[in-house]
Amino acid sequence: MMNPDDLKSLSDLVPESTKEELLNPPAHAVGQGFGGLLYWILHPLIKLGIRSQAEVEAYQKSFEEKANNIDVENYDPSKIGLAYSTLQSSADRLDSDLLRDMFAQLLTNTLDKTKNTTISPKFKSVLANISNDEANLLNFLASNKNFIKLDSRTLIFTKK
Repeated sequence: MMNPDDLKSLSDLVPESTKEELLNPPAHAVGQGFGGLLYWILHPLIKLGIRSQAEVEAYQKSFEEKANNIDVENYDPSKIGLAYSTLQSSADRLDSDLLRDMFAQLLTNTLDKTKNTTISPKFKSVLANISNDEANLLNFLASNKNFIKLDSRTLIFTKK
């Protein structure tokens, strides 16, 4: 049996990123796998010059970072069809950092069973059809907890 102090010394030698990969490979695989699907869907748009490589890579990175925060036991593929259609809907909105991030968060929440019960297919349509100014307003209202509460099931703003 190894001495606990030796284990601690050995653990200190291993980089944190390696420990995270070792302890959480399924979540990383989800992020990488869907991130690869994202790139596959959007790659034709890059070839046609409709989207830039940088936009797609930024979207993929944003999604993968968020997906890596899903606990493995909370990963839920039951709404994979909705996630796929959300991915498709996001293709036209990659020119906005905020909308790209909002789509990445929606996509991640669709795969998380602690959050996907309140997600409606309408959410992707709303994001696909709002302007950058409207996205900024929605982001402000949703993040300002003292002013309003966003009911995620109905997208209705109510005063607290």
